[in-house]
Amino acid sequence: MTGRPPYGDLGPVRIAVDASILEPPCPTGVERVAAGIVRAMRDVISDGEDVVVFSRAPLLGFRDAVRFRNVALGGPDAPLVWRETDLAPALAMMKVAVLWSPVTAIPMRTSVPRVATFHEAPWLVRPGMEGMLRERAHALRLRVAVAAAARIVVPSEATAAQLRQLHPDAAPWVRVVAHGVDERFFAPQDEAAAARRRADLGLPARYLLQVGGNRPRKNVPGLLRAFARYRLRGGRSDLVLAGPGPDAERTPRGVTSLGWVDDDTLVALYGGASALVLASDSEGYGIPVLEAFALGVPVVACAAGGVVEAAGGAAMLVPVGDDEALAAAMLEVETDDTARANLIWRGRARAATCRWDASARKLVAVLREAVVGKNVGATWVR
Repeated sequence: MTGRPPYGDLGPVRIAVDASILEPPCPTGVERVAAGIVRAMRDVISDGEDVVVFSRAPLLGFRDAVRFRNVALGGPDAPLVWRETDLAPALAMMKVAVLWSPVTAIPMRTSVPRVATFHEAPWLVRPGMEGMLRERAHALRLRVAVAAAARIVVPSEATAAQLRQLHPDAAPWVRVVAHGVDERFFAPQDEAAAARRRADLGLPARYLLQVGGNRPRKNVPGLLRAFARYRLRGGRSDLVLAGPGPDAERTPRGVTSLGWVDDDTLVALYGGASALVLASDSEGYGIPVLEAFALGVPVVACAAGGVVEAAGGAAMLVPVGDDEALAAAMLEVETDDTARANLIWRGRARAATCRWDASARKLVAVLREAVVGKNVGATWVR
Protein backbone atom coordinates (compact mmCIF):
# COMPACT_ATOMS: atom_id res chain seq x y z
CA MET A 1 0.00 0.00 0.00
CA THR A 2 1.23 3.45 -0.84
CA GLY A 3 1.79 5.59 2.25
CA ARG A 4 1.61 9.33 2.64
CA PRO A 5 3.68 10.98 -0.13
CA PRO A 6 6.61 12.95 1.26
CA TYR A 7 5.25 16.39 0.28
CA GLY A 8 7.69 18.11 2.58
CA ASP A 9 10.57 16.59 0.55
CA LEU A 10 9.12 17.52 -2.80
CA GLY A 11 11.52 20.39 -3.31
CA PRO A 12 10.88 23.71 -5.07
CA VAL A 13 7.80 23.89 -7.28
CA ARG A 14 7.08 26.39 -10.02
CA ILE A 15 3.38 27.15 -9.83
CA ALA A 16 1.58 28.69 -12.79
CA VAL A 17 -1.77 30.48 -12.59
CA ASP A 18 -4.08 31.08 -15.53
CA ALA A 19 -5.16 34.61 -14.58
CA SER A 20 -6.87 35.50 -17.84
CA ILE A 21 -10.20 35.88 -16.01
CA LEU A 22 -8.69 38.83 -14.09
CA GLU A 23 -8.18 40.99 -17.18
CA PRO A 24 -11.70 42.39 -17.77
CA PRO A 25 -12.87 45.35 -15.68
CA CYS A 26 -15.59 45.10 -13.05
CA PRO A 27 -14.59 41.87 -11.29
CA THR A 28 -17.30 39.98 -9.44
CA GLY A 29 -17.31 36.86 -7.26
CA VAL A 30 -15.17 34.37 -9.19
CA GLU A 31 -12.66 37.01 -10.24
CA ARG A 32 -12.39 38.40 -6.72
CA VAL A 33 -11.80 34.89 -5.37
CA ALA A 34 -8.97 34.35 -7.84
CA ALA A 35 -7.40 37.71 -7.04
CA GLY A 36 -7.58 37.09 -3.30
CA ILE A 37 -5.90 33.71 -3.48
CA VAL A 38 -3.25 34.74 -5.99
CA ARG A 39 -2.20 37.76 -3.94
CA ALA A 40 -1.95 35.57 -0.84
CA MET A 41 0.17 32.96 -2.63
CA ARG A 42 3.28 35.11 -2.55
CA ASP A 43 3.29 34.95 1.26
CA VAL A 44 2.63 31.22 1.69
CA ILE A 45 4.90 29.50 -0.83
CA SER A 46 8.02 27.81 0.49
CA ASP A 47 11.60 28.87 -0.04
CA GLY A 48 12.66 27.96 -3.56
CA GLU A 49 9.12 27.89 -4.93
CA ASP A 50 7.80 30.56 -7.23
CA VAL A 51 4.52 31.63 -8.81
CA VAL A 52 4.10 32.75 -12.41
CA VAL A 53 0.78 34.48 -13.08
CA PHE A 54 0.01 34.20 -16.79
CA SER A 55 -2.34 36.55 -18.58
CA ARG A 56 -2.79 38.02 -22.03
CA ALA A 57 -2.40 41.68 -21.04
CA PRO A 58 -0.48 42.94 -17.97
CA LEU A 59 -2.63 42.78 -14.85
CA LEU A 60 -3.30 46.03 -13.05
CA GLY A 61 -2.72 45.96 -9.31
CA PHE A 62 -0.34 42.99 -9.40
CA ARG A 63 3.21 43.93 -8.52
CA ASP A 64 6.05 41.59 -9.31
CA ALA A 65 7.94 40.42 -6.24
CA VAL A 66 10.60 37.91 -5.37
CA ARG A 67 9.35 34.52 -6.59
CA PHE A 68 6.07 36.06 -7.78
CA ARG A 69 5.51 37.71 -11.15
CA ASN A 70 2.98 38.39 -13.85
CA VAL A 71 3.88 37.31 -17.39
CA ALA A 72 1.72 38.82 -20.12
CA LEU A 73 1.81 36.49 -23.14
CA GLY A 74 -0.34 38.50 -25.55
CA GLY A 75 -2.25 36.31 -27.95
CA PRO A 76 -5.80 36.05 -29.26
CA ASP A 77 -8.78 37.64 -27.58
CA ALA A 78 -10.64 34.38 -27.05
CA PRO A 79 -9.34 32.74 -23.84
CA LEU A 80 -10.31 29.28 -25.13
CA VAL A 81 -7.88 29.70 -28.03
CA TRP A 82 -5.24 31.53 -26.00
CA ARG A 83 -4.93 28.68 -23.52
CA GLU A 84 -3.90 26.30 -26.30
CA THR A 85 -1.84 28.59 -28.56
CA ASP A 86 -0.02 30.70 -25.96
CA LEU A 87 -0.44 29.38 -22.44
CA ALA A 88 0.33 25.70 -23.10
CA PRO A 89 3.69 26.39 -24.85
CA ALA A 90 4.64 28.86 -22.10
CA LEU A 91 4.15 26.20 -19.45
CA ALA A 92 6.73 24.00 -21.13
CA MET A 93 9.14 26.81 -21.89
CA MET A 94 9.16 28.04 -18.29
CA LYS A 95 9.36 24.51 -16.85
CA VAL A 96 6.17 24.84 -14.87
CA ALA A 97 5.47 22.01 -12.43
CA VAL A 98 1.72 22.57 -12.02
CA LEU A 99 -1.00 24.89 -13.33
CA TRP A 100 -3.96 26.26 -11.38
CA SER A 101 -7.02 27.53 -13.20
CA PRO A 102 -9.48 29.55 -11.06
CA VAL A 103 -12.26 28.13 -13.24
CA THR A 104 -12.78 24.80 -15.01
CA ALA A 105 -11.25 26.01 -18.28
CA ILE A 106 -7.87 24.31 -18.73
CA PRO A 107 -5.49 23.85 -21.69
CA MET A 108 -5.42 20.39 -23.24
CA ARG A 109 -2.18 20.64 -25.23
CA THR A 110 0.11 20.17 -22.23
CA SER A 111 1.36 17.37 -20.01
CA VAL A 112 1.73 19.70 -17.03
CA PRO A 113 -0.50 18.61 -14.11
CA ARG A 114 -3.54 20.89 -13.93
CA VAL A 115 -5.77 21.82 -11.02
CA ALA A 116 -9.11 23.46 -11.81
CA THR A 117 -11.60 25.18 -9.51
CA PHE A 118 -15.28 24.35 -9.87
CA HIS A 119 -17.54 26.86 -8.12
CA GLU A 120 -21.11 25.54 -8.39
CA ALA A 121 -23.70 23.85 -10.60
CA PRO A 122 -26.88 25.99 -10.48
CA TRP A 123 -28.44 23.79 -13.18
CA LEU A 124 -28.74 21.04 -10.58
CA VAL A 125 -30.81 23.37 -8.41
CA ARG A 126 -33.10 24.40 -11.25
CA PRO A 127 -32.41 23.47 -14.89
CA GLY A 128 -32.34 26.51 -17.13
CA MET A 129 -31.72 28.92 -14.25
CA GLU A 130 -28.74 30.52 -15.97
CA GLY A 131 -29.77 29.83 -19.56
CA MET A 132 -29.39 26.53 -21.38
CA LEU A 133 -26.43 27.56 -23.57
CA ARG A 134 -24.46 28.88 -20.60
CA GLU A 135 -25.20 25.78 -18.57
CA ARG A 136 -24.19 23.44 -21.38
CA ALA A 137 -20.91 25.30 -21.80
CA HIS A 138 -20.16 25.05 -18.08
CA ALA A 139 -21.11 21.37 -17.99
CA LEU A 140 -18.83 20.65 -20.95
CA ARG A 141 -15.89 22.50 -19.40
CA LEU A 142 -16.42 20.59 -16.18
CA ARG A 143 -16.48 17.27 -18.04
CA VAL A 144 -13.16 18.13 -19.71
CA ALA A 145 -11.61 19.24 -16.42
CA VAL A 146 -12.70 16.05 -14.67
CA ALA A 147 -11.12 14.00 -17.46
CA ALA A 148 -7.83 15.91 -17.63
CA ALA A 149 -7.13 17.68 -14.34
CA ALA A 150 -5.09 16.08 -11.56
CA ARG A 151 -7.33 17.66 -8.90
CA ILE A 152 -10.62 19.58 -8.80
CA VAL A 153 -10.90 22.27 -6.15
CA VAL A 154 -14.31 23.36 -4.83
CA PRO A 155 -15.17 26.11 -2.32
CA SER A 156 -17.59 24.11 -0.17
CA GLU A 157 -18.85 20.65 0.72
CA ALA A 158 -22.10 21.65 -0.98
CA THR A 159 -20.28 22.09 -4.29
CA ALA A 160 -18.32 18.89 -3.68
CA ALA A 161 -21.64 17.06 -3.36
CA GLN A 162 -22.81 18.55 -6.66
CA LEU A 163 -19.61 17.44 -8.35
CA ARG A 164 -19.93 13.91 -6.98
CA GLN A 165 -23.51 13.83 -8.25
CA LEU A 166 -22.43 14.89 -11.74
CA HIS A 167 -19.20 12.87 -11.89
CA PRO A 168 -19.07 10.16 -9.20
CA ASP A 169 -15.71 8.86 -10.45
CA ALA A 170 -14.10 12.24 -9.69
CA ALA A 171 -14.79 12.01 -5.95
CA PRO A 172 -11.29 10.79 -4.90
CA TRP A 173 -9.50 13.86 -6.27
CA VAL A 174 -11.96 16.58 -5.18
CA ARG A 175 -10.48 19.00 -2.61
CA VAL A 176 -12.34 21.70 -0.66
CA VAL A 177 -10.62 25.09 -0.37
CA ALA A 178 -12.97 27.59 1.27
CA HIS A 179 -12.84 31.27 0.40
CA GLY A 180 -11.49 34.08 2.55
CA VAL A 181 -11.96 37.79 3.15
CA ASP A 182 -9.74 40.56 1.85
CA GLU A 183 -7.85 42.41 4.57
CA ARG A 184 -9.45 45.74 3.60
CA PHE A 185 -12.69 44.50 5.17
CA PHE A 186 -10.93 44.10 8.53
CA ALA A 187 -9.03 47.41 8.40
CA PRO A 188 -10.21 50.47 10.38
CA GLN A 189 -12.56 52.50 8.22
CA ASP A 190 -12.60 56.25 7.53
CA GLU A 191 -16.23 56.70 8.52
CA ALA A 192 -16.42 60.32 7.34
CA ALA A 193 -15.10 59.43 3.87
CA ALA A 194 -17.46 56.47 3.67
CA ALA A 195 -20.41 58.65 4.63
CA ARG A 196 -19.47 61.15 1.90
CA ARG A 197 -19.26 58.36 -0.64
CA ARG A 198 -22.72 57.11 0.32
CA ALA A 199 -24.09 60.64 0.16
CA ASP A 200 -22.62 61.11 -3.33
CA LEU A 201 -24.56 58.00 -4.37
CA GLY A 202 -27.76 59.51 -2.96
CA LEU A 203 -28.30 56.69 -0.48
CA PRO A 204 -30.73 56.95 2.44
CA ALA A 205 -29.65 56.88 6.06
CA ARG A 206 -31.14 53.40 6.64
CA TYR A 207 -30.93 50.61 4.12
CA LEU A 208 -30.62 46.87 3.69
CA LEU A 209 -27.93 45.78 1.24
CA GLN A 210 -27.79 43.05 -1.39
CA VAL A 211 -24.42 42.30 -3.00
CA GLY A 212 -24.04 40.03 -6.00
CA GLY A 213 -25.82 41.43 -9.00
CA ASN A 214 -28.92 40.36 -10.85
CA ARG A 215 -27.99 36.97 -12.25
CA PRO A 216 -30.98 34.58 -12.14
CA ARG A 217 -29.47 32.45 -9.36
CA LYS A 218 -29.28 35.55 -7.13
CA ASN A 219 -33.10 35.58 -7.09
CA VAL A 220 -33.51 39.35 -6.97
CA PRO A 221 -37.24 39.04 -7.82
CA GLY A 222 -37.70 36.93 -4.68
CA LEU A 223 -35.75 39.48 -2.64
CA LEU A 224 -37.96 42.29 -3.94
CA ARG A 225 -41.10 40.34 -3.00
CA ALA A 226 -39.71 39.75 0.49
CA PHE A 227 -38.75 43.42 0.79
CA ALA A 228 -42.26 44.50 -0.15
CA ARG A 229 -43.67 42.23 2.58
CA TYR A 230 -41.13 43.58 5.04
CA ARG A 231 -42.25 47.15 4.34
CA LEU A 232 -45.92 46.21 4.68
CA ARG A 233 -45.11 44.80 8.13
CA GLY A 234 -43.61 48.10 9.21
CA GLY A 235 -40.00 47.78 8.08
CA ARG A 236 -38.31 51.17 7.87
CA SER A 237 -35.16 50.56 5.83
CA ASP A 238 -34.75 50.99 2.09
CA LEU A 239 -33.02 48.37 -0.06
CA VAL A 240 -29.81 48.91 -2.04
CA LEU A 241 -28.74 46.45 -4.75
CA ALA A 242 -25.03 46.35 -5.67
CA GLY A 243 -23.70 44.24 -8.52
CA PRO A 244 -23.73 43.89 -12.29
CA GLY A 245 -26.74 43.12 -14.41
CA PRO A 246 -29.82 44.94 -15.65
CA ASP A 247 -32.05 46.70 -13.16
CA ALA A 248 -34.92 44.60 -11.92
CA GLU A 249 -38.32 45.39 -13.36
CA ARG A 250 -41.18 46.73 -11.25
CA THR A 251 -39.13 47.44 -8.14
CA PRO A 252 -41.03 48.44 -5.00
CA ARG A 253 -40.67 51.94 -3.64
CA GLY A 254 -37.49 52.35 -1.63
CA VAL A 255 -35.21 50.26 -3.85
CA THR A 256 -31.98 51.66 -5.33
CA SER A 257 -29.90 49.70 -7.86
CA LEU A 258 -26.28 50.83 -8.14
CA GLY A 259 -24.87 48.25 -10.58
CA TRP A 260 -21.26 47.17 -10.19
CA VAL A 261 -19.20 49.06 -7.60
CA ASP A 262 -15.48 49.02 -6.82
CA ASP A 263 -14.13 47.64 -3.54
CA ASP A 264 -13.77 51.03 -1.84
CA THR A 265 -17.40 51.82 -2.58
CA LEU A 266 -18.42 48.32 -1.51
CA VAL A 267 -16.76 48.79 1.89
CA ALA A 268 -18.61 52.09 2.29
CA LEU A 269 -21.90 50.39 1.35
CA TYR A 270 -21.43 47.70 3.98
CA GLY A 271 -20.58 50.40 6.52
CA GLY A 272 -23.96 52.08 6.10
CA ALA A 273 -26.09 48.93 5.87
CA SER A 274 -28.36 47.75 8.66
CA ALA A 275 -28.03 44.20 7.31
CA LEU A 276 -26.86 42.22 4.29
CA VAL A 277 -29.76 40.33 2.71
CA LEU A 278 -29.27 37.51 0.17
CA ALA A 279 -32.10 35.58 -1.46
CA SER A 280 -29.99 33.37 -3.72
CA ASP A 281 -31.33 30.07 -5.05
CA SER A 282 -27.80 28.76 -5.63
CA GLU A 283 -24.38 29.73 -4.23
CA GLY A 284 -21.07 27.90 -4.29
CA TYR A 285 -19.98 29.76 -1.17
CA GLY A 286 -20.96 33.39 -0.46
CA ILE A 287 -18.13 35.91 -0.12
CA PRO A 288 -20.50 38.83 0.68
CA VAL A 289 -21.52 36.94 3.82
CA LEU A 290 -17.93 36.96 5.11
CA GLU A 291 -17.31 40.56 4.02
CA ALA A 292 -20.38 41.73 5.92
CA PHE A 293 -19.31 39.73 8.97
CA ALA A 294 -15.85 41.33 8.93
CA LEU A 295 -17.39 44.81 8.96
CA GLY A 296 -19.87 44.06 11.72
CA VAL A 297 -22.95 43.85 9.52
CA PRO A 298 -25.57 41.21 10.41
CA VAL A 299 -26.57 38.81 7.64
CA VAL A 300 -29.98 37.49 6.63
CA ALA A 301 -29.85 34.93 3.83
CA CYS A 302 -31.48 31.97 2.20
CA ALA A 303 -29.70 28.72 3.06
CA ALA A 304 -28.55 28.10 -0.50
CA GLY A 305 -25.65 25.69 -1.11
CA GLY A 306 -22.38 26.97 0.29
CA VAL A 307 -23.96 29.96 2.08
CA VAL A 308 -24.58 27.69 5.06
CA GLU A 309 -20.88 26.84 5.25
CA ALA A 310 -19.78 30.43 4.70
CA ALA A 311 -22.07 31.62 7.48
CA GLY A 312 -20.78 29.02 9.93
CA GLY A 313 -23.81 29.46 12.21
CA ALA A 314 -23.39 33.25 12.39
CA ALA A 315 -26.18 34.37 10.02
CA MET A 316 -29.96 34.30 10.22
CA LEU A 317 -30.81 31.71 7.57
CA VAL A 318 -34.22 30.91 6.07
CA PRO A 319 -35.34 28.25 3.58
CA VAL A 320 -34.56 28.90 -0.08
CA GLY A 321 -37.50 30.50 -1.87
CA ASP A 322 -39.45 31.37 1.30
CA ASP A 323 -40.26 35.06 0.76
CA GLU A 324 -42.36 35.23 3.92
CA ALA A 325 -39.59 33.86 6.12
CA LEU A 326 -37.05 36.20 4.55
CA ALA A 327 -39.29 39.22 5.19
CA ALA A 328 -39.79 38.15 8.81
CA ALA A 329 -36.04 37.72 9.32
CA MET A 330 -35.34 41.17 7.86
CA LEU A 331 -37.82 42.70 10.29
CA GLU A 332 -36.43 40.75 13.24
CA VAL A 333 -32.89 41.98 12.63
CA GLU A 334 -34.24 45.53 12.50
CA THR A 335 -36.40 45.37 15.63
CA ASP A 336 -34.68 42.88 17.97
CA ASP A 337 -31.57 44.56 19.36
CA THR A 338 -30.47 41.43 21.20
CA ALA A 339 -30.67 39.23 18.11
CA ARG A 340 -28.88 41.88 16.08
CA ALA A 341 -26.03 42.23 18.57
CA ASN A 342 -25.64 38.46 18.73
CA LEU A 343 -25.43 38.19 14.95
CA ILE A 344 -22.80 40.94 14.80
CA TRP A 345 -20.68 39.31 17.51
CA ARG A 346 -20.86 35.85 15.95
CA GLY A 347 -20.25 37.26 12.47
CA ARG A 348 -17.05 39.03 13.47
CA ALA A 349 -15.78 35.87 15.14
CA ARG A 350 -16.58 33.82 12.06
CA ALA A 351 -14.90 36.26 9.66
CA ALA A 352 -11.72 36.26 11.76
CA THR A 353 -11.25 32.57 10.87
CA CYS A 354 -11.59 33.15 7.11
CA ARG A 355 -8.47 34.73 5.62
CA TRP A 356 -7.07 34.42 2.11
CA ASP A 357 -3.70 33.27 3.39
CA ALA A 358 -5.36 30.16 4.84
CA SER A 359 -7.12 29.53 1.53
CA ALA A 360 -3.86 29.99 -0.37
CA ARG A 361 -2.01 27.54 1.91
CA LYS A 362 -4.64 24.88 1.30
CA LEU A 363 -4.56 25.49 -2.45
CA VAL A 364 -0.75 25.34 -2.60
CA ALA A 365 -0.89 22.04 -0.71
CA VAL A 366 -3.29 20.70 -3.36
CA LEU A 367 -0.97 21.92 -6.12
CA ARG A 368 1.98 20.13 -4.54
CA GLU A 369 -0.14 17.01 -4.23
CA ALA A 370 -1.00 17.23 -7.93
CA VAL A 371 2.70 17.34 -8.81
CA VAL A 372 3.30 14.12 -6.89
CA GLY A 373 0.23 12.63 -8.56
CA LYS A 374 -0.90 10.42 -5.69
CA ASN A 375 -3.86 10.53 -3.37
CA VAL A 376 -2.82 10.91 0.25
CA GLY A 377 -3.08 7.61 2.05
CA ALA A 378 -4.52 5.67 -0.90
CA THR A 379 -3.24 3.31 -3.55
CA TRP A 380 -4.53 4.92 -6.72
CA VAL A 381 -2.39 7.09 -8.96
CA ARG A 382 -3.80 9.68 -11.35
